[in-house]
Amino acid sequence: AWSGQVDVAIEAAGHPAALAGCLSAVRRGARIVQVGTLPPELPFPANDIMTRELDYVGAFRADIEFDWAVMAIRSRRADVRPLISAQIPISESKAAFDLALDRSRSTKVQLIPG
Repeated sequence: AWSGQVDVAIEAAGHPAALAGCLSAVRRGARIVQVGTLPPELPFPANDIMTRELDYVGAFRADIEFDWAVMAIRSRRADVRPLISAQIPISESKAAFDLALDRSRSTKVQLIPG
């Protein structure tokens, strides 16, 4: 729906399909900001970036922003509870990791004491 209409796209999922979506969405001369960590053996669309004159930049997300995010969650300024698919006791960690790997059944799985 956004094909070739976006000036700036942010890839934050770290998934090749998300990068492909960004490439599809941006117009000629746009900027793509890479935040998500992509797989090391990803075919890179260098020719597409060159011919469409795209600005492809990285943004590492592990500076003070992580502390800001934790403070926002702790103070409830950011409510992440809707993102949590399940809370599973650490004693059932194998089941928790199995669920976390199944993207059709979960978004985020939280381990809790027990």
